[in-house]
Amino acid sequence: LLWPMGQRMRLNIEKMAKHVFVEYSMLFVLFGLCIFFAIATLETQIPTGQPAADQLAPIIREAIQMDGKIVLIAGLSTDDKDFIDAIDKQPGIPENRMTRIIGESPRRVRQKLEGMVARGDIPAGIICTRTIGSICDHRDRHDTGYHYGRH
Repeated sequence: LLWPMGQRMRLNIEKMAKHVFVEYSMLFVLFGLCIFFAIATLETQIPTGQPAADQLAPIIREAIQMDGKIVLIAGLSTDDKDFIDAIDKQPGIPENRMTRIIGESPRRVRQKLEGMVARGDIPAGIICTRTIGSICDHRDRHDTGYHYGRH
């Protein structure tokens, strides 16, 4: 007597599950697409302008306190100009400890850095803005024998 009741309940649950799946299948598909695109479009957020200057200021101060010089390489974009202005307004960063290379071609930037190294004026750090970042990213390039940082 109980067995047919249990089977009927199981059939009702199966029927209800099929009904929910058929009626709401598009909702499940859309939810899956939302999750897929949320994951597929994840990207590292890199600050620019004032937020970038605020984030880097303590690192710059520390490098300068260790008797280092910082090279700032920037382009001519509005974000780059905002960043440079924000760095200039940061307290505790003397202008004479910063070398600025602004709006130069990659070849010219490299020549200036090589000249600094040749004079023994090796910077404690090189800061590149996002628009110029590919100049400073040497991870994928062949080793040319030039190393700009302290070891």
